[in-house]
Amino acid sequence: MKKALLLFIICFLLFPNSTFAHTGLVSSSPSEGEVLTVSPEEIVLEFNTKVEQGSQFQVINPSGNGVAVTGISVEDNMLYGMFPQELQGGDYQILWNIIGADGHPIEGEISFTVESEQEKTSNEESNQIINKDEQSIEEDPVVVEMERANPPAIMSTIAVILAILAIVSFFYVIRKGKIQ
Repeated sequence: MKKALLLFIICFLLFPNSTFAHTGLVSSSPSEGEVLTVSPEEIVLEFNTKVEQGSQFQVINPSGNGVAVTGISVEDNMLYGMFPQELQGGDYQILWNIIGADGHPIEGEISFTVESEQEKTSNEESNQIINKDEQSIEEDPVVVEMERANPPAIMSTIAVILAILAIVSFFYVIRKGKIQ
């Protein structure tokens, strides 16, 4: 009985990636927080694993109503959809709901903005003022590097260490049993 339990624990620890493998959004077009000067023609969502059929998304306009999206399709790790009409200016949300490769339902949201003609004119004028100010100031560009923690990698490392400890303990128990 003890050997079976120990074998189960070792197997569980040796294969942690199947336990912690959830699908996540890698990139999107439009991307989170993006400000578009023209209405997008399509939405493309890319995930880090295969996306199952039945995955979908909807787009919510600034007044909280759904926007018509046609041709929603799934191809491997990509989810696509087209806009039959041009989007008006305002803040939009993409609410996606997918079935990941591991069978778990996963959902998320992406916010983006489409500028109206009035906002475009206002932004162009302010950009011209900013460009004049930038011409008089010379500065070196600052490069900012951001590092994100990767929880699955951390969990895998911990699982490998625990597996090694379990194996060493297993052989210690077997050896101790043979000596007595």
